[in-house]
Amino acid sequence: MAQTQYPEFLYHVKRTVTDFHEDKSGATRTTDILATFTDLPAAKKAAYGALESEGYLRDDFESYESKAETEQWSHGDGVLVFAKAPAGQEFEVYLDTKPNDLKFEGNEAGQVEGNLHYGM
Repeated sequence: MAQTQYPEFLYHVKRTVTDFHEDKSGATRTTDILATFTDLPAAKKAAYGALESEGYLRDDFESYESKAETEQWSHGDGVLVFAKAPAGQEFEVYLDTKPNDLKFEGNEAGQVEGNLHYGM
């Protein structure tokens, strides 16, 4: 009997909003996990389109940067999108890579479906 091969890693697409408008120190942050993938290219594609999929337009932001669209990147290795709202909130969309210890499988698009519970 053949043993099933599971993807080695999970790629969590996360969005963090730092609210400098309400808290000038930047300590007020909200992080949401938008999706989880077993396929890195699919995770990157979802991350690049994450803000748009949440209903934001590039024009909603004072500045909008995508790692795929620039050669000089100053927002960290895992961050793929950085945007700043006129009111001062900063949005970062990034990938958080973890071992696939629980042997999740992705669908045909590489996304893990169902209800996942994330721990800190």
